[in-house]
Amino acid sequence: MRKILTRVGMFVAVCMSTACSSQITGADGYESLYGSTWAQGIDPRLVIQAPRDAISTVESPVFHERVMRVTIHRSDDFHSVANGTPRGELAFNRIFHFEPDQLYQITWSTALPQNYQFDSQQPELFTQILQGPEGGIGPPPFSIRFVNGRYQVEIRNAAKAAPRIFVFGNPSTDRGKAIHWVLNYRPDHAGKNALTDLSMNGVSVVHCEGCGNAYANDQAAYLKMGVYKWWWQSRPSDVSERTIFFGNVEVKRFLAR
Repeated sequence: MRKILTRVGMFVAVCMSTACSSQITGADGYESLYGSTWAQGIDPRLVIQAPRDAISTVESPVFHERVMRVTIHRSDDFHSVANGTPRGELAFNRIFHFEPDQLYQITWSTALPQNYQFDSQQPELFTQILQGPEGGIGPPPFSIRFVNGRYQVEIRNAAKAAPRIFVFGNPSTDRGKAIHWVLNYRPDHAGKNALTDLSMNGVSVVHCEGCGNAYANDQAAYLKMGVYKWWWQSRPSDVSERTIFFGNVEVKRFLAR
């Protein structure tokens, strides 16, 4: 395979696969948990939760590099997909988990097609941190979604707890553009040490210190990216197809004390 060079702080890790998940600590005090350029396709360690051929890598004129494309249709057969609900997602749970009271930084990008139509009748989620088995069943403790033509972030620490909701931006003006996201995340159920800090193209859109952002006793929460549209086949919808592009992904954990 081709060698991929990934720079972490002042160090360079040489990886012989699609992605690097080294344990190198950089000058910034972070260790790299995951990094992918999509240049060699889908990392085989990622769990695909999607209909057949819904997730692929393509060249993108927006990013000027190879990206992940997720395309799902309302008519797709989702019976064999996780929970049988409409989605096209990649799960990172085989590679790393978010541990309580540890600080993480997640960097990634998204782009919508120029003709992307927003659904006025129901939401759709495109990035989430999902609780592990110990956390039980319920909505994700962190998610970014489209709701009523806006970006919306939900943060919660229990299935039946009222979420903290942050609404921002106008995604209709972002069609055909690369949107760069950075999430600084320290999970804590009680909220004492919790941090959820999200920036969009370098501008802070969510900052919540002390907001409970993880489920109790959860040691295995994990990242998911793609499209999740849970009501698509059970409630009215304006759209029959969804396509979103995802750029490079990097996940780091802060080690310095």
